[in-house]
Amino acid sequence: MMSDETGDIESDIWNILTHDSGFDEWLKSVANGGHLKEQIHNLQRRPEDRLKDNLGRVEQNACKDVKANQVLVFGHTHRPFVNENENVANTGSWVTDASDHYNTYVELSNGKPSLFVFGGKEIIDRMDLC
Repeated sequence: MMSDETGDIESDIWNILTHDSGFDEWLKSVANGGHLKEQIHNLQRRPEDRLKDNLGRVEQNACKDVKANQVLVFGHTHRPFVNENENVANTGSWVTDASDHYNTYVELSNGKPSLFVFGGKEIIDRMDLC
């Protein structure tokens, strides 16, 4: 899990790299912190590698926080799943090199999540998280 400050820096880097404006001002603002090289290196890593030390904890906490008769759907971790209790689901990623399963999405039907590969099959495996 990253701090807000780290997330802000990564968002700033991404905006600069994709919009090519304000680079000088941004570079001056982060140069004093000494974390620029680390942040750029971190952005170049695959999401599942970058997040692997925290994903299990994040997923388990998500399971613990779901109350009876609730379903929690989240994403942006690039690791799609539905848990065994079928009350927590991760939408996964549209990035083709993100994991074994990509272009994934979640459908809710009768209060239960199902995980699908776009244009393909349902992923019926369930993760034992809770």
